[in-house]
Amino acid sequence: MTVTPLRTVEDADRDRRLSAVVESASGAELTPERTGDTADTIRVELVRLNREFAHYAPEGHPAPEVELRSAVPPA
Repeated sequence: MTVTPLRTVEDADRDRRLSAVVESASGAELTPERTGDTADTIRVELVRLNREFAHYAPEGHPAPEVELRSAVPPA
């Protein structure tokens, strides 16, 4: 699995959220459950690696938006 650098996106209400595009392993299913699990894992790791993040994005704050993409096999 490959994750692009995290970025922030702003909605119409000017609220900001984290967003990431994740390339899945070759042959992996791209399901809503996998998308949710990936978002939760990113959030847990951000809190683990950067305690300051937890203060800016408290527990009730949504997990990052994740877009799963299929891995492109090498040519």
